[in-house]
Amino acid sequence: MISERRKARKDALEILYEKEITGQPLEQILENRKLARGEKPSEFTIELVEGVEKHTQQIDSIISGHTDNWTLDRMPIVDRNLIRIGLYELLYE
Repeated sequence: MISERRKARKDALEILYEKEITGQPLEQILENRKLARGEKPSEFTIELVEGVEKHTQQIDSIISGHTDNWTLDRMPIVDRNLIRIGLYELLYE
């Protein structure tokens, strides 16, 4: 059985991916998921996506500082957001 925190991280990754693909505000994506699934995302999921959004500039600066000849926009969206979630948890949780 998938742990609740693992599921929350998976959901956060999906939400951040959707945000980049659609350009919709985070609040709208969260509301759409609530309507589609009949339940709102877990508190941990919301904490992760809001935290990543709040600290994206600092997190992206760290990522950019450790990538040689590879800009963030060249990274696959899933990889970029997976790293953002991980760094957010390490730095701010």
